[in-house]
Amino acid sequence: MNTTSTLTIYMEFLETIPDAALIADQFGKIVHANDELVALFRARSRLDFVGGGVEKLMPALVRETHRRHFETYWETPKRRSMGSGRIFQAERHNGETFPVDIMLTPLRLDGIDYVLAVLRDRTAAWNNEVALREALEREQELAYTDSLTGAANLRHFMVMLQRSIDELDHFGRPFTVAYFDLDNFKAVNDKQGHAEGDRVLRWLTSLASAQLRRNDLIARVGGDEFAVLMPDARSEGVEHRVRELLELIQQDLQHNGWPVTLSTGVMSFEAGQWTADQVLDTVDHLMYRVKRAGRDGVLFRNHSRSLQASATGTTMSDSGECCCSDPDESA
Repeated sequence: MNTTSTLTIYMEFLETIPDAALIADQFGKIVHANDELVALFRARSRLDFVGGGVEKLMPALVRETHRRHFETYWETPKRRSMGSGRIFQAERHNGETFPVDIMLTPLRLDGIDYVLAVLRDRTAAWNNEVALREALEREQELAYTDSLTGAANLRHFMVMLQRSIDELDHFGRPFTVAYFDLDNFKAVNDKQGHAEGDRVLRWLTSLASAQLRRNDLIARVGGDEFAVLMPDARSEGVEHRVRELLELIQQDLQHNGWPVTLSTGVMSFEAGQWTADQVLDTVDHLMYRVKRAGRDGVLFRNHSRSLQASATGTTMSDSGECCCSDPDESA
């Protein structure tokens, strides 16, 4: 009486399932590949697989690694379920790579050890995951970015400001915050239109961002108000940098014919206990002191003493005498 081997029965069974599947011996040689595997890898026939190593299903760069992993698999062979979380890259016969999920099941057929591998193309799911991740990243960006200017928004600024406060508290790392308001900005909107006003805000963000350090952060915190966070920045090194930035902005404002100046408050935080709201309120208060003193100026202070009050634009006299003074400071 003719008997059919268990291996043959398994081969016939694999032709009835909807997934790509193969059987390999303990040396990694493929002894059977079903038609779904041929279709998945866009091969000509199962003869392209049978007799070859399973590592040839993988991109060339990882074949040797996969071959070694297959060898160690037989030290403690065990079943790996589909959807276990590990995704592999496979390579079709035309060189195209694609993600696959692989189920493994050790078999003993006719007294010989084999492993059954079932493969599923994860391209669609992978693309969906990538699209979802990109959508979440865009959503996060929108949540932390001012849609008009591309600067950080107030929410993002406060998060990063709190991080700088924590670093000051725990490691003594100083930081500086500059807060500036566009003087006469309403005149641009009223006389030249809101589109031109929007152009001013976008231009200002772009110009300032190009001049700041990589770890500095500019944020639009109000209609025409901006704040700049400068981590790890002491008062001694900040003043020159801020003056250069304000002078560059003022020159470009004049060049473009925009009747706008800047009132700016700058404070360095080198010690003390602060909340994010206190920091922002403090520099906002400095900026308004400049406005009350005539606008178009900058006031520098640190956490314990007034450094200097000076003008940056037309309020600076030819003699260099400060025309924008702090009204709360004695002469």
